[in-house]
Amino acid sequence: MRFVCAGDASELAPAGDRGALPPAAAGLQRVIQGRGLFASLSAAVSGSPFASLAAAAVTERRTNTSFPGELEHCAGKKGCPVITGAGARTKRIAGLKNLDIYALALYVDPAAARSVLQPKFRGVSAEGLARDQALYDELLAADSVEKTLKIVITSKLVKQRAFLDALEERLEPPLKQAGELAALEAFKRQFDNAPFRKGFEIMFDWTGPKLVTKLDGKQVGAIANRQLARALLDIYIGRDPASRPAKESIGQGLADIVLG
Repeated sequence: MRFVCAGDASELAPAGDRGALPPAAAGLQRVIQGRGLFASLSAAVSGSPFASLAAAAVTERRTNTSFPGELEHCAGKKGCPVITGAGARTKRIAGLKNLDIYALALYVDPAAARSVLQPKFRGVSAEGLARDQALYDELLAADSVEKTLKIVITSKLVKQRAFLDALEERLEPPLKQAGELAALEAFKRQFDNAPFRKGFEIMFDWTGPKLVTKLDGKQVGAIANRQLARALLDIYIGRDPASRPAKESIGQGLADIVLG
């Protein structure tokens, strides 16, 4: 089963024939606008084969970009990060409508996220938690929770320089304040000669102090700098997100994982 994520809303809906689900999984059909992927799976019978549906693939609807439910290099293994939500980064270009620059998704280790974050948010509803900036701040502060940001370029007009300039604009202020501008330079060097094109994949994996960068599946660098890693993810789940619909989708999925 695949799930579809709207680029301009937080709606998630199963793709394909919804009527084919057996009675034991009837609760899985309760996927409505404003609810996260994992909330829709909570009605599955504990211990049933439907528990694996928590790792269902997600399609970002605006760009029609498909993201696997789990990171592919560890799919099916304990502790493998699972998708929380997805969205699209858009930009208005002179003479054009909004250009879909890239699709993005955030993955987290579900067991670690639940272990670290659930005690902090007991008694809070999933809907309320998804709107609480404290959830995102606690995730950013949780070194023991593996977090992976996956980006897929969705326009042939996106060039390496423009992509890095946009990231640098957001990364430089916090890194300058922390006295860590050398980390920013090392970060940008990882993209030397990167073949930007439609479909180009970028992954940032943050565990502990280390931020690992992969381009089209190949590791190109690992920088041990918490400030850099935090500033990078803050672009997408901080108080001023690059894509608010993406943050909303991520928040819904993350809240459901934490409270599940």
